[in-house]
Amino acid sequence: MYICQNIMNLSALELVRFRISISLIVLLHLHFFSYGQWEWNHPYPQGHTLTEIYFTDADHAWAGGSYGTILYTENGGQSWKNQFADTYSTFNFIFFIDPENGWACGTSGTIFKTINGGESWENISTPGLSNFYSIHFINEMEGWVSSIDTIRHTSDGGETWYPKVTGSFTAYFDLHFSDSLHGCAIGSSGVAALTYDGGESWLFGNTGTGNTLNDMFFIEDNTVWAVGMDGTILFSNDAGLNWTSKNSGTDQDLYTVYFFDQNEGWAAGGTEGFYAESIILHTTDAGNTWTAFYPETNTPVYSICFGDDQRGYCVGPNGVMNFTSDGGESWSTYDYLTFNDLKYTYFLNEQYGWIIGGYSDILHTMDCGEHWTINNVDVTYINTLFFINENTGWATAQDFMDEILLKTQNGGEDWYPVYSSSNGPSFYSIFFIDENIGLTGGYQGKLWRTTDGGQTWTDKSFNTNHVVKDFWFLNQYEGWCFTYSYPDNEIYKTYDGGSSWESIFYGDFLGIWQVQMVDPLYGWAITGFSEEVYFTNDGGNSWNLNANNPAFDYESLYFTSPTEGWIVGRDGHIAATADGGETWSDQGIHTGIDFFDISFTSDSKGWIIGEDGAIFHTINGGIISGIDEFNKKETDSTIFIYPNPFKQTANIKFKLNSTSQIVVEIYNHNSQKLITLFNGTLDSGQYYLTWNAAENNPGIYYSKITINGISLTKKMILVDF
Repeated sequence: MYICQNIMNLSALELVRFRISISLIVLLHLHFFSYGQWEWNHPYPQGHTLTEIYFTDADHAWAGGSYGTILYTENGGQSWKNQFADTYSTFNFIFFIDPENGWACGTSGTIFKTINGGESWENISTPGLSNFYSIHFINEMEGWVSSIDTIRHTSDGGETWYPKVTGSFTAYFDLHFSDSLHGCAIGSSGVAALTYDGGESWLFGNTGTGNTLNDMFFIEDNTVWAVGMDGTILFSNDAGLNWTSKNSGTDQDLYTVYFFDQNEGWAAGGTEGFYAESIILHTTDAGNTWTAFYPETNTPVYSICFGDDQRGYCVGPNGVMNFTSDGGESWSTYDYLTFNDLKYTYFLNEQYGWIIGGYSDILHTMDCGEHWTINNVDVTYINTLFFINENTGWATAQDFMDEILLKTQNGGEDWYPVYSSSNGPSFYSIFFIDENIGLTGGYQGKLWRTTDGGQTWTDKSFNTNHVVKDFWFLNQYEGWCFTYSYPDNEIYKTYDGGSSWESIFYGDFLGIWQVQMVDPLYGWAITGFSEEVYFTNDGGNSWNLNANNPAFDYESLYFTSPTEGWIVGRDGHIAATADGGETWSDQGIHTGIDFFDISFTSDSKGWIIGEDGAIFHTINGGIISGIDEFNKKETDSTIFIYPNPFKQTANIKFKLNSTSQIVVEIYNHNSQKLITLFNGTLDSGQYYLTWNAAENNPGIYYSKITINGISLTKKMILVDF
């Protein structure tokens, strides 16, 4: 509900106050996993690769992985939360000596330490070192960490590390010390290195294999199991000096092993790549026979661990978590709809949304993203879709050589073709004004219009080789059509609902990628071949290159107002502006995940989608930790001026977080006050002022805004008409 309130009736003042009343909806099983300012919505609890999971008891466990991910549960995995470590390195191993004291090691010599159960993690890394693969402590002070060719030792809790060279150029993927003297490390080429003097000297065990060994598990000081590539399973009863091979029954790579006792244990791994597969092996007779389980996630298992004899977890790529609560009799996973790339999102409102993924998948939510369903449509490829209400929508698709327009009347549960042709409309972009009148565009300037819901189409094509990329309509009559073809772009406008069009702009954008109009005058565009952002403030008749642009590969943009917008792109980049592109803040998650589309349903609630089924959500505009980094702390407000430079009128927008005494004044470059736009008390909320400068000469002016006695001055530039 929006409430509009006039404060004063002055020719120089237009002050509008917006308040949004949001009803609180209590949703069960709503999983949003926080990563800074944006939250994972799918998969749950997050989508980074997990390489390690470690239980200290039945309730407390940690999982670590790529991009500094550390997850923590205090209820046996019923829920997980992020424990932030300030790194983008991958954690390869996590080890705790008790529920409070733990370490995590990983790539580029990364080591983090916690003394409070992960509430905070301290970076104790040594710069310049190679990857660390495993870490083990026997008490709070003394521990070892493994890398290539070297085992390092610490006696001060990890503050300093000293190398213990083994004499073998081996990547040691796991190590274990039973006390300060006796230790074992395993790694590439089937190497098992043993020390009886704390690492001062090493000897090599007889493993009988040249396969890389990835993980080992000590049941007692002398009894140890190891697993490796090509289904290798080894057993030793002399702490790793001599090994016996066990028949695993598989040639799949095994990455992890865990034993309850002398007889019952688990090994897991799988195949990576295009034909990825999971395998979990179980033995109850000391490894003489193994029973195989094949989880449906089809991703290899990198680590397995049990909190007790009933509850266990295994983790792997894309944040996959398989779990059992019956001692491994059955394995389940959190709801993963898809690991296909998600490329296009359309939200009708906060409640109803659709996402296109893979080649022909459509994801749908009816409850603000709490639950998603997935429907694989029987076509070759889906381009885009458009809905006019929660039930009625259309999708453009290809099926082999045919162009197809699909329609649904039940929110996407069922789709049926309403038009199919190999030489008819080139369905690429689509927009419907109402249930009957719609437009679709494609290659070679193809533009078609329907007045019967897509049953028949009238050719309205342009005489151009451009791709008809997108449409935007102000009402049922007035709208824009955006076309591009490297390096040229052309924009058309209609005043009769798309029946006729006129060209209003032709220019060189180096390949326009996406355009969005936010109101009748203001619009934004990004290019697909360079890091360029353009804006218009005259309805698309002219476009200006924005001066300050984010530095990454753009994929999508979304603006909720002329000044507030976001751009997303490759490698998890998110850039936000609140001053019309003058400055950009980094809201990036830096996951390494490519983002392909962004959309907002309000000025604060938005969605980002990307590769490997990633869906992110924000309810605060992506503000870090709930703190608006555009706010000035001393004024408890947000202030923006747009456009700037301006031709006749300038808009002054400010947001108050609390009831405040406000004075807004305009000064010229000689510090002479020209007008007081407002002087009074305002409640918390968002406000707009407009200064009409028609009677003033072009030049530099200043707006002085005083909030609770603290003043801010912002420069304004008035230009010629």
